[in-house]
Amino acid sequence: EDVGPIDWVFDRGSMVVFSPGEQARYARHLLSFLRPGAKIFLMARESDQPRRSDPPHDIPVSTLFDLFDHVRFVVYFYLVSSIWYVHNR
Repeated sequence: EDVGPIDWVFDRGSMVVFSPGEQARYARHLLSFLRPGAKIFLMARESDQPRRSDPPHDIPVSTLFDLFDHVRFVVYFYLVSSIWYVHNR
């Protein structure tokens, strides 16, 4: 059964599973379900540690905003030091 269009997405950690090259593909797929004006509550991570080859993968908040450029965001972003940041757009 097809899903969509939808108004809200809650995504807890999906972006960190995908490598940086796959993150854009996942974002396009997710966007295909959204109604214009939809919102995303997304949890991701960015670390001050060296880049890893296996998950969890970092994704800077600026990259998230580029990938979801027309979506209203409520993003929780955390660092490895467990300091939580909230970014709204």
